[in-house]
Amino acid sequence: MRRSLLVCLCLTLLAAAWPTPATLAGPVLDRVAESGVLRVGATLDNPPLTFLSRSGQPEGYEVDLAKMVAGGLGVKLSLVSMPYDQLLPALAAGKVDLVVSAVTMSPDRNRQVMLVGPYLLTGQSILTSESLLARLTEDFDHDSPELVIAAAKGTTSAEAVRELFPKAHLVEVADQEAGLKALLDRRVDALVADHNFCVVATLRFRSQGLATLPKPFSTEPLGVGFSEDALFYNWMENFFLVLRSTGRFDVLRQKWLESPAWLVELPPDKLL
Repeated sequence: MRRSLLVCLCLTLLAAAWPTPATLAGPVLDRVAESGVLRVGATLDNPPLTFLSRSGQPEGYEVDLAKMVAGGLGVKLSLVSMPYDQLLPALAAGKVDLVVSAVTMSPDRNRQVMLVGPYLLTGQSILTSESLLARLTEDFDHDSPELVIAAAKGTTSAEAVRELFPKAHLVEVADQEAGLKALLDRRVDALVADHNFCVVATLRFRSQGLATLPKPFSTEPLGVGFSEDALFYNWMENFFLVLRSTGRFDVLRQKWLESPAWLVELPPDKLL
Protein backbone atom coordinates (compact mmCIF):
# COMPACT_ATOMS: atom_id res chain seq x y z
CA MET A 1 0.00 0.00 0.00
CA ARG A 2 2.78 2.43 0.91
CA ARG A 3 4.54 1.62 -2.39
CA SER A 4 1.34 2.38 -4.35
CA LEU A 5 0.84 5.67 -2.53
CA LEU A 6 4.44 6.62 -3.19
CA VAL A 7 4.08 5.87 -6.88
CA CYS A 8 0.87 7.90 -7.11
CA LEU A 9 2.58 10.81 -5.34
CA CYS A 10 5.52 10.63 -7.75
CA LEU A 11 3.16 10.73 -10.73
CA THR A 12 1.24 13.65 -9.26
CA LEU A 13 4.45 15.61 -8.79
CA LEU A 14 5.53 14.62 -12.27
CA ALA A 15 2.31 15.89 -13.83
CA ALA A 16 2.69 19.18 -11.99
CA ALA A 17 6.26 19.69 -13.14
CA TRP A 18 5.90 18.31 -16.67
CA PRO A 19 5.58 20.82 -19.54
CA THR A 20 1.95 21.38 -20.47
CA PRO A 21 0.90 20.92 -24.11
CA ALA A 22 0.73 24.70 -24.56
CA THR A 23 4.48 24.95 -23.93
CA LEU A 24 5.29 22.26 -26.49
CA ALA A 25 5.38 22.36 -30.27
CA GLY A 26 4.85 19.67 -32.91
CA PRO A 27 2.10 18.72 -35.37
CA VAL A 28 0.43 16.12 -33.15
CA LEU A 29 1.14 17.91 -29.86
CA ASP A 30 -0.29 21.13 -31.30
CA ARG A 31 -3.49 19.34 -32.25
CA VAL A 32 -3.76 17.70 -28.83
CA ALA A 33 -3.10 21.00 -27.04
CA GLU A 34 -5.68 22.86 -29.12
CA SER A 35 -8.40 20.25 -28.66
CA GLY A 36 -7.52 19.34 -25.05
CA VAL A 37 -8.12 15.69 -25.98
CA LEU A 38 -5.71 12.83 -26.66
CA ARG A 39 -7.26 10.34 -29.12
CA VAL A 40 -5.86 6.85 -28.57
CA GLY A 41 -6.67 4.00 -30.94
CA ALA A 42 -7.26 0.58 -29.37
CA THR A 43 -9.17 -2.61 -30.06
CA LEU A 44 -10.75 -2.94 -26.57
CA ASP A 45 -11.07 -6.70 -27.11
CA ASN A 46 -7.78 -8.09 -25.83
CA PRO A 47 -8.00 -8.80 -22.08
CA PRO A 48 -6.11 -8.21 -19.88
CA LEU A 49 -4.57 -5.46 -22.03
CA THR A 50 -7.84 -3.89 -23.21
CA PHE A 51 -11.50 -4.83 -22.73
CA LEU A 52 -14.92 -3.45 -21.87
CA SER A 53 -16.01 -4.23 -18.30
CA ARG A 54 -19.44 -5.36 -17.10
CA SER A 55 -20.40 -1.69 -16.81
CA GLY A 56 -19.22 -0.97 -20.35
CA GLN A 57 -16.12 0.95 -19.26
CA PRO A 58 -12.72 0.44 -20.94
CA GLU A 59 -10.34 -1.44 -18.66
CA GLY A 60 -6.95 -3.10 -18.85
CA TYR A 61 -3.20 -2.63 -18.75
CA GLU A 62 -3.08 -0.51 -21.91
CA VAL A 63 -6.13 1.53 -20.89
CA ASP A 64 -4.40 2.47 -17.63
CA LEU A 65 -1.25 3.32 -19.59
CA ALA A 66 -3.21 5.57 -21.96
CA LYS A 67 -4.75 7.34 -18.96
CA MET A 68 -1.26 8.00 -17.56
CA VAL A 69 -0.11 9.50 -20.86
CA ALA A 70 -3.16 11.77 -21.09
CA GLY A 71 -2.68 12.77 -17.45
CA GLY A 72 0.97 13.58 -18.07
CA LEU A 73 -0.07 15.83 -20.96
CA GLY A 74 -2.80 17.45 -18.88
CA VAL A 75 -5.56 16.59 -21.37
CA LYS A 76 -8.63 14.34 -21.51
CA LEU A 77 -8.42 10.82 -22.91
CA SER A 78 -10.62 9.64 -25.78
CA LEU A 79 -10.31 5.93 -26.55
CA VAL A 80 -11.22 5.21 -30.17
CA SER A 81 -12.17 1.55 -30.63
CA MET A 82 -11.63 -0.15 -33.99
CA PRO A 83 -10.45 -3.50 -35.43
CA TYR A 84 -6.73 -4.14 -35.12
CA ASP A 85 -5.98 -3.97 -38.85
CA GLN A 86 -7.50 -0.46 -39.00
CA LEU A 87 -5.39 1.05 -36.20
CA LEU A 88 -2.23 2.00 -38.09
CA PRO A 89 -4.13 3.30 -41.15
CA ALA A 90 -6.21 5.46 -38.78
CA LEU A 91 -3.00 6.77 -37.23
CA ALA A 92 -1.56 7.60 -40.66
CA ALA A 93 -4.80 9.37 -41.61
CA GLY A 94 -4.73 11.49 -38.45
CA LYS A 95 -7.92 9.95 -37.04
CA VAL A 96 -6.09 9.11 -33.80
CA ASP A 97 -3.03 10.67 -32.14
CA LEU A 98 -1.54 7.45 -30.73
CA VAL A 99 -2.09 3.72 -30.93
CA VAL A 100 -1.79 1.78 -27.66
CA SER A 101 -3.03 -1.67 -28.59
CA ALA A 102 -0.48 -4.52 -28.54
CA VAL A 103 1.56 -3.11 -31.43
CA THR A 104 4.70 -5.22 -31.77
CA MET A 105 7.89 -3.24 -32.23
CA SER A 106 8.97 -5.19 -35.32
CA PRO A 107 11.09 -3.86 -38.21
CA ASP A 108 8.08 -4.06 -40.55
CA ARG A 109 5.87 -2.05 -38.19
CA ASN A 110 8.65 0.45 -37.55
CA ARG A 111 8.77 1.17 -41.28
CA GLN A 112 5.14 2.24 -41.07
CA VAL A 113 5.09 4.26 -37.84
CA MET A 114 7.30 5.60 -35.06
CA LEU A 115 7.25 3.34 -32.00
CA VAL A 116 8.21 4.09 -28.39
CA GLY A 117 8.74 1.36 -25.81
CA PRO A 118 8.68 -1.31 -24.91
CA TYR A 119 6.11 -0.93 -22.17
CA LEU A 120 5.57 -4.70 -22.05
CA LEU A 121 7.29 -7.84 -23.31
CA THR A 122 4.92 -10.52 -24.49
CA GLY A 123 4.82 -13.14 -27.26
CA GLN A 124 2.73 -15.56 -29.25
CA SER A 125 1.26 -18.79 -27.91
CA ILE A 126 -0.94 -21.65 -29.06
CA LEU A 127 -4.36 -22.31 -27.56
CA THR A 128 -5.82 -25.74 -28.25
CA SER A 129 -6.66 -29.07 -26.61
CA GLU A 130 -4.10 -30.66 -24.31
CA SER A 131 -3.59 -33.63 -26.66
CA LEU A 132 -3.10 -31.54 -29.80
CA LEU A 133 -0.84 -29.09 -27.98
CA ALA A 134 1.48 -31.95 -27.01
CA ARG A 135 1.70 -33.11 -30.64
CA LEU A 136 2.15 -29.65 -32.10
CA THR A 137 4.97 -28.69 -29.76
CA GLU A 138 7.04 -31.86 -30.24
CA ASP A 139 8.76 -30.65 -33.42
CA PHE A 140 5.97 -29.06 -35.51
CA ASP A 141 5.96 -32.16 -37.76
CA HIS A 142 2.19 -32.37 -37.39
CA ASP A 143 1.78 -29.42 -39.77
CA SER A 144 -0.62 -30.54 -42.51
CA PRO A 145 -3.40 -29.18 -44.78
CA GLU A 146 -5.93 -30.83 -42.44
CA LEU A 147 -4.80 -28.65 -39.54
CA VAL A 148 -7.03 -25.56 -39.20
CA ILE A 149 -5.58 -22.67 -37.18
CA ALA A 150 -7.23 -19.32 -36.41
CA ALA A 151 -5.44 -16.00 -35.91
CA ALA A 152 -6.54 -12.37 -35.85
CA LYS A 153 -6.26 -10.67 -39.23
CA GLY A 154 -3.31 -8.32 -39.74
CA THR A 155 -1.45 -9.41 -36.58
CA THR A 156 1.88 -11.06 -35.84
CA SER A 157 -0.20 -14.08 -34.77
CA ALA A 158 -1.22 -14.65 -38.39
CA GLU A 159 2.39 -14.15 -39.49
CA ALA A 160 3.51 -16.77 -36.95
CA VAL A 161 1.03 -19.32 -38.30
CA ARG A 162 2.30 -18.81 -41.84
CA GLU A 163 5.88 -19.30 -40.67
CA LEU A 164 5.48 -22.23 -38.27
CA PHE A 165 2.63 -24.05 -40.00
CA PRO A 166 2.96 -23.28 -43.72
CA LYS A 167 0.88 -26.31 -44.76
CA ALA A 168 -1.97 -25.61 -42.32
CA HIS A 169 -5.18 -23.86 -43.30
CA LEU A 170 -5.09 -20.38 -41.74
CA VAL A 171 -8.45 -18.84 -40.83
CA GLU A 172 -8.03 -15.10 -40.31
CA VAL A 173 -10.68 -13.85 -37.89
CA ALA A 174 -11.71 -10.34 -36.85
CA ASP A 175 -10.11 -10.56 -33.42
CA GLN A 176 -8.83 -12.98 -30.79
CA GLU A 177 -12.26 -13.49 -29.22
CA ALA A 178 -13.67 -14.54 -32.59
CA GLY A 179 -10.82 -17.04 -32.82
CA LEU A 180 -11.58 -18.34 -29.33
CA LYS A 181 -15.26 -18.79 -30.23
CA ALA A 182 -14.27 -20.71 -33.35
CA LEU A 183 -12.05 -22.95 -31.21
CA LEU A 184 -14.76 -23.58 -28.60
CA ASP A 185 -17.24 -24.34 -31.41
CA ARG A 186 -14.66 -26.75 -32.88
CA ARG A 187 -14.59 -24.93 -36.21
CA VAL A 188 -10.79 -24.68 -35.88
CA ASP A 189 -8.22 -26.92 -34.25
CA ALA A 190 -6.16 -24.23 -32.59
CA LEU A 191 -5.76 -20.49 -32.07
CA VAL A 192 -2.47 -18.61 -32.22
CA ALA A 193 -2.76 -15.44 -30.14
CA ASP A 194 -1.09 -13.26 -27.53
CA HIS A 195 0.21 -15.40 -24.66
CA ASN A 196 -1.64 -13.40 -21.99
CA PHE A 197 -4.92 -13.90 -23.86
CA CYS A 198 -4.28 -17.65 -24.11
CA VAL A 199 -3.53 -17.93 -20.38
CA VAL A 200 -6.74 -16.10 -19.48
CA ALA A 201 -8.71 -18.37 -21.83
CA THR A 202 -7.39 -21.50 -20.12
CA LEU A 203 -8.43 -20.08 -16.73
CA ARG A 204 -11.91 -19.10 -17.85
CA PHE A 205 -12.61 -22.28 -19.83
CA ARG A 206 -10.78 -24.82 -17.71
CA SER A 207 -13.69 -27.27 -18.05
CA GLN A 208 -13.33 -27.22 -21.85
CA GLY A 209 -9.88 -28.80 -21.65
CA LEU A 210 -8.05 -25.90 -23.25
CA ALA A 211 -4.29 -25.71 -22.85
CA THR A 212 -1.53 -23.30 -23.83
CA LEU A 213 2.24 -23.12 -23.68
CA PRO A 214 3.88 -22.37 -20.31
CA LYS A 215 5.84 -19.59 -22.05
CA PRO A 216 5.32 -17.79 -25.37
CA PHE A 217 7.22 -19.21 -28.34
CA SER A 218 8.26 -15.71 -29.44
CA THR A 219 9.38 -12.51 -27.75
CA GLU A 220 7.49 -9.41 -28.79
CA PRO A 221 8.10 -5.97 -27.30
CA LEU A 222 4.97 -3.81 -27.37
CA GLY A 223 5.24 -0.11 -28.14
CA VAL A 224 3.13 3.00 -28.60
CA GLY A 225 2.56 3.95 -32.23
CA PHE A 226 3.00 7.56 -33.39
CA SER A 227 2.61 9.49 -36.59
CA GLU A 228 5.62 11.67 -37.30
CA ASP A 229 6.19 14.13 -34.49
CA ALA A 230 9.76 14.05 -33.20
CA LEU A 231 9.02 16.20 -30.15
CA PHE A 232 6.07 14.05 -29.09
CA TYR A 233 8.25 10.96 -29.56
CA ASN A 234 10.93 12.48 -27.32
CA TRP A 235 8.31 13.47 -24.73
CA MET A 236 7.04 9.89 -24.60
CA GLU A 237 10.54 8.43 -24.26
CA ASN A 238 11.17 10.65 -21.26
CA PHE A 239 7.75 9.94 -19.77
CA PHE A 240 8.31 6.19 -20.04
CA LEU A 241 11.67 6.63 -18.32
CA VAL A 242 9.88 8.24 -15.37
CA LEU A 243 7.23 5.48 -15.28
CA ARG A 244 9.95 2.84 -15.14
CA SER A 245 11.98 4.63 -12.47
CA THR A 246 8.94 5.13 -10.23
CA GLY A 247 7.91 1.48 -10.54
CA ARG A 248 4.63 2.28 -12.27
CA PHE A 249 5.11 -0.43 -14.91
CA ASP A 250 5.60 -2.92 -12.07
CA VAL A 251 2.28 -1.82 -10.58
CA LEU A 252 0.53 -2.35 -13.92
CA ARG A 253 2.06 -5.80 -14.28
CA GLN A 254 0.98 -6.83 -10.80
CA LYS A 255 -2.56 -5.52 -11.30
CA TRP A 256 -3.27 -6.97 -14.75
CA LEU A 257 -0.82 -9.84 -15.36
CA GLU A 258 -0.12 -11.38 -11.95
CA SER A 259 -3.43 -10.99 -10.09
CA PRO A 260 -6.66 -12.70 -11.27
CA ALA A 261 -8.84 -10.17 -9.41
CA TRP A 262 -9.77 -8.31 -12.62
CA LEU A 263 -11.50 -11.40 -14.09
CA VAL A 264 -14.72 -10.51 -12.23
CA GLU A 265 -14.96 -7.40 -14.43
CA LEU A 266 -15.41 -9.43 -17.61
CA PRO A 267 -19.01 -9.27 -18.95
CA PRO A 268 -20.88 -12.59 -18.54
CA ASP A 269 -21.99 -12.54 -22.20
CA LYS A 270 -18.43 -12.22 -23.49
CA LEU A 271 -16.00 -15.08 -23.88
CA LEU A 272 -13.05 -12.88 -22.91
